[in-house]
Amino acid sequence: MARIDSLLALLLEQGGSDLHVSAGIPALARVHGDLRALAGQVLSTDAVRALILELLPADAKTTFEAGSEVECSYAMQGGPRFRIHAFLGHRGPAAVIRHVPAAPPELEKLGLPRVVQDICKAQRGLVVVAGPSGSGQSTTLAAMIDEINRTRCQHIVTIEDPIEFVHANKSSFITQRQVRTHCRSTEQAVRAALHEDPDVLLVSAAGDVETIRAALDAAVSGKLVLAGMPTLTARKTVERLIDACQISACPMSPEKSRVLIADVLQAVIVQVLLRQADGEGRVPVNEVLVNNRHVSDHIRAGALHQIVLALQAGAWYGMSELNDSLLRLVSRGAVAPSEAFGAAYDKQVFLRGARVAGISFDPASLQGTIGALAVGRAT
Repeated sequence: MARIDSLLALLLEQGGSDLHVSAGIPALARVHGDLRALAGQVLSTDAVRALILELLPADAKTTFEAGSEVECSYAMQGGPRFRIHAFLGHRGPAAVIRHVPAAPPELEKLGLPRVVQDICKAQRGLVVVAGPSGSGQSTTLAAMIDEINRTRCQHIVTIEDPIEFVHANKSSFITQRQVRTHCRSTEQAVRAALHEDPDVLLVSAAGDVETIRAALDAAVSGKLVLAGMPTLTARKTVERLIDACQISACPMSPEKSRVLIADVLQAVIVQVLLRQADGEGRVPVNEVLVNNRHVSDHIRAGALHQIVLALQAGAWYGMSELNDSLLRLVSRGAVAPSEAFGAAYDKQVFLRGARVAGISFDPASLQGTIGALAVGRAT
C-alpha cells in the first residue's frame, strides 16, 4: 500500500475533493470548497518527494525529476481513483490529488438546467462546457457523455488529460485516449480521431488555439464535439472561438470566422460551483447559451454585446444568464447572498437585480469583493 493512501482515505472520509501536499505545511483537504488541515504533521521536502514518486509511473517520474509538472492517474487498492498533478514550487515538490468517482454521475442528479439533457441530443456541431478551474466541468462533460452512451448507439471517442471517469460501454461504444499516454498532444489526437469513425468526440481541455481549431474542424466535418474551455462567460467563450479561427496556423478572416462559429456552435454551458447556504456541500450555477436564429445572427454580424440580451430573453429555449441564475438560487435560499455576489461577473447589474427582487445584503459580508464593482464585466 502506498504511504499516501492513509491521507487519501482521510480525504474520502471527510467528503473532500482534493488533497494538497507541499513541503513545509501539513497535508490539506478541500472540503465543500474550503481548504482545511487534514493532518497536523508538517511535511518535509523529502517526505513530499517520496509520496509523489511512489504514485508516478516510470516515465512521469523522469519528467518530474527533470523539473516539469506531470499529470497522471492513480488507483488505491479497492478501487478509488485519483487524478494527480505534481509540480515544483518555491517550497519544493508539491502535488494536488483529486478524487474521481468510480462511475460518471447521472446527468439529472447534478442539478443542471433541463436544457442540458436536450443539448445532448444534438447530432453534430460544437458544445462548449466552460468555467473556472475546479467548478465541475469535467464532471458535467462526463455526465453528458454518459447520457449519450445510454441513449444512442454510436462511437464515442474521448481525449482527456488525464482520463478521469472510466466509461463502460452501454448503448454506445467508447474509446478513451489519454494525452501523452495514448497520443502526443490533444490537437494531434483530435485530428487523428477523424480517422477513427467517431460520431461523438469529447475534448476535455480545449485551451490552446490549435486545439480549439482542431475541435472546430471536427465539428464542421459533421461530428458532435463536446469541449471543455476555461472561459468564464458565454460571450467570452464565443469571442475565444472566433479569435482561435483568426490566429491559428491557418488563419481566417474575421467575417469567415464569425460565419463558421455561427454555423457550427450548438450551445455554451458555463458552470460555477457555490457553497450551499447550510455549508454542507456545493451547488452548481449555470449560464446557458443555445445557438438559435437570433444568437446566430448576432454572431455573424459581430454584435456579441447582444448575447447578454439574448440570454435574458431566451428562457423559452432554455437559456439563462449567470446573474439571473444566481438571483434565483438566492431567492430559494440555496446560497447566501454574499456567496452569489462573489460569483457574479457583473456585480453592479447583480446588485440592481437583487434590489428589484427584494434581496438585501449585509454590507459587512461584501467586504473584500466590493472592489470588483469597478471591474464590471471584465471576464
